Amino acid sequence: MQGLYAELDALYARGDRAAIEERLKGALSDLEAQGCAETGEYAALCNELGGFYRGESRFDEAEPLFARALEIFRALGMENTAQYATVLLNLAGLYRLTGRPQRAVSLLESVRDGLSSLAGGDAYLRAAVLNTLSLACQDAGALDKAIAAAEEAFAIVQTQRDTDHEVATALNNLAALYTQKGDLGTAEGLIDRALLLYAEMPEENVHHANALATKAALRYRAGAYHTALAHYMDAQGRIRRFFGENVEYAACLSGIAAVYAALGEHHQAQVHLSRAVEVLSARLGEDHPKTCAYRRALESIKGGDK
Repeated sequence: MQGLYAELDALYARGDRAAIEERLKGALSDLEAQGCAETGEYAALCNELGGFYRGESRFDEAEPLFARALEIFRALGMENTAQYATVLLNLAGLYRLTGRPQRAVSLLESVRDGLSSLAGGDAYLRAAVLNTLSLACQDAGALDKAIAAAEEAFAIVQTQRDTDHEVATALNNLAALYTQKGDLGTAEGLIDRALLLYAEMPEENVHHANALATKAALRYRAGAYHTALAHYMDAQGRIRRFFGENVEYAACLSGIAAVYAALGEHHQAQVHLSRAVEVLSARLGEDHPKTCAYRRALESIKGGDK
């Protein structure tokens, strides 16, 4: 398995998404052929492939894989393990991304509370759960709970070694939350710290794009439209390379459209927001609330351009 994961890491670094999917599906098929479809190894690979599909916003393919992994781990009596908690974390992230934040919050709080019973604890996993809980609470409108979770995650990762990526994630979460509170100065300082960490990492991190998008949103609110546009474009390119045209990619397109609208370039705003609607329609469905919100924004831009 270590060799497989090393191979996958190399493929992720190259952004070869087709090869990643093929390798994971092939590994699962190999285990099935060996009669090992009820093993922890098989469950771990289901989780890995589910995570890959979730990253690409292929949610209908991801959710059954997470369910299968959990089923296998339960059959093996592994409910009280980090492996089981990790799958629950990934499933909760899927709930959040598909517009089910309350369900995500409930699941994440359960996972968080259960981590204390793990042998030796797992600070890294707890921080990851708290970071995701912070995002879910933010989506659910529970801003105070979101800040508390993000601050706890930040406190944990600062005491651990080799957790720069989790520190950066916590900083980005906090920056987004302070932006929502209207404390833009604090938010800007936090996101600049996150971006510095990402810039100093030896390998490109998949979450760098999220921090760039947060920075872009802050620059937009400050009226620095050209700087905001540059950050959004950078974020968009990174997301597309790692994950394809997923939900976060659509969010970047929406941000770019807002910048163009502010610059008076309404045609470019329409082009980018139209593409965002197309992406969300494909990933979430034409009637999903987020798709409908983007479509209304597009109609507003079109109406204002008449």
